[in-house]
Amino acid sequence: METGNNENRLDANKFTPNYKILGDMDLMPYGKYKDMPMKDVPAEYLLFLSDNNKCNKSVRAYVTDNWERLCRAVNRNSHARWWEENGGTNKWISRK
Repeated sequence: METGNNENRLDANKFTPNYKILGDMDLMPYGKYKDMPMKDVPAEYLLFLSDNNKCNKSVRAYVTDNWERLCRAVNRNSHARWWEENGGTNKWISRK
């Protein structure tokens, strides 16, 4: 039974987290890449922090929001390293 008293209900439009929401141009707040724009922090590093519970709330939210892009970057980099380690080259082939 509803009493009409809504003062205890949460208003989703008024919700703000108690941590900074990081964007691509915000600076990494700590660690090896401190003061580097988030978009330039290596994906491997951000995923390592996340996997090992070494993120603060801001960085964890950034990793969560950019999860797919970060995973694609790691896979691409892993493939490039594998290719080079197995005799390939990471340079584009020029066809004349």
